[in-house]
Amino acid sequence: MQLKPCPFCGKDVSLALFGTKDRLYYGITRGTGENACQCRIFFESELFSEDTSIEEKQNIQLRLIKAWNTRKG
Repeated sequence: MQLKPCPFCGKDVSLALFGTKDRLYYGITRGTGENACQCRIFFESELFSEDTSIEEKQNIQLRLIKAWNTRKG
């Protein structure tokens, strides 16, 4: 699933992993590259740990992307 662009500037955003071993989360934030968003946006997933299954990590990513793509703005 592809991320929609920033609702403020229309440029690209990125999905990144943040946190520590027991408190990890995915975030949607500024993009990278020529068309990168430079707005101060941040959208977070629920917390998970390093021991979370790969399948659940993928589901967490998908839920975050879906929430981002269906946001109002």
